[in-house]
Parts: sequence; structure tokens; C-alpha cells
Amino acid sequence: MTPYERREEAEPVVAARVEELRANHMRRIWAEVLEIPDGKLLAWDILSKAGLFRPSYTGNAHTNYLEGERNIALWLWGERVEPGGASSLSEMMAAHQQFMEQLEIEARAAVAAEKENEDDG
Repeated sequence: MTPYERREEAEPVVAARVEELRANHMRRIWAEVLEIPDGKLLAWDILSKAGLFRPSYTGNAHTNYLEGERNIALWLWGERVEPGGASSLSEMMAAHQQFMEQLEIEARAAVAAEKENEDDG
């Protein structure tokens, strides 16, 4: 048992207030993160990887693992991202689309340059 857990048992009212302050602080941090384009990309990356937008049922025990991932995504969405406003999802999707388009442009340029170097060599 950690020192905080011992205090939590001894002073539940204080512990509840600490948790409230911590949660409020985390919401403010997420709000700041979601204000910047890279923050939107980061949130989209986490939510996508954690399975917010995919089914988790596999028909075997792997479903439990995927449901655990998805549970974190649902919590993050409901507690941190969605309170930022209904536009959060569309803004994250747009930021992700622009990012992926830029990566494709860079990848095509790199492949073309490599091919040109091979042709010259």
C-alpha cells in the first residue's frame, strides 16, 4: 500500500478532493493539447490505436484484450476529448487526413528520388 493509499483510507474526504483536483487538472491539460494541430493528431492516434473506431469481437479470447484497449479509448473519448466540444472529432479527422496526405507526398518524393539515383547509378 502506498502512502497516498493509506491517507486515502484515513481521510476519504481529502482523498476525494485530491481526486477532483487531479481530474480537473487533467481535463485542462487535454483541452490545451486539443487546441493545437499536433495535439489533435496525438489524440486521434491514441484513440485509433486503442480501437475506438473498430469492433473488438474476434470470437476468441483476444476479444478480452481488444475490449480492454477499447475501454481505455472510450474513457479517453468520454472524459477528455468529447468534453472539448462536438467539433473535436471532425477536427481530429481533418488533422489526421492532412497529415497523411503530407506523408504521402513526402514518401512519393523520397521514392522518386531513390529511383532517380538508381537510374543514374
